[in-house]
Amino acid sequence: MPAQLEIIGLRAAQEAINRLGLAAKDTRTVRADIGEEMLRRIEKRFATETGPDGERWKRSRRAEREGGQTLRQTNALRSSIHYDVSDGNLNLYSSDKKARVHQLGLSIYPKPGHQYLTIPLRAEGGEFGEPEKSTLSRKGRDRRRAAHYNVADEGVGRTWVARVHGKLYLFQATGEHTVRALFLLVGSVTMIARPFLGFGQDDIAMVIAMLSEYLGDAFDKTS
Repeated sequence: MPAQLEIIGLRAAQEAINRLGLAAKDTRTVRADIGEEMLRRIEKRFATETGPDGERWKRSRRAEREGGQTLRQTNALRSSIHYDVSDGNLNLYSSDKKARVHQLGLSIYPKPGHQYLTIPLRAEGGEFGEPEKSTLSRKGRDRRRAAHYNVADEGVGRTWVARVHGKLYLFQATGEHTVRALFLLVGSVTMIARPFLGFGQDDIAMVIAMLSEYLGDAFDKTS
């Protein structure tokens, strides 16, 4: 399976199925029905920006800046979610390589020997001083790293580090009276967890109800 992130749920329900002596093929249909229902519920999570526990996600800076929705800039993450019932379980997973970071969160620190992480700034909004028409890529200075820039001691092209409003930047002189901020320098970056996969209490109740209806009263002892 090409899964980058996988959630295997409902262990108690699976154990109950085993106690009933049913083979995996006997529950494949209902597990698929539950999978379809979970996809609908996860779709709703993206629409309401909430996790399986009902907690709202912290709004992303991009969503605040552009007025969009968190985790839905391209809808690639939402579209990457699937389920699998081939192994006798119900597995929810995402094939998006960024899914694990969004689901679990991640802290990033500088590599050994480096004091700061260098975060490329967008071309627009990076200018200080007189306006200057930018010919650079919006995606962070043509993907160049901080060390790739001219480090001349003086004149156009020279770079230096300075603090502005409490934040450190790597600046570059672009003209006699114009400079631009190339990179923001930070000690670490924390990607906030915004869980979207998993079973909340309402989901578990739904699963038990569907299994009970499918299997009959013999399954009620799991509720």
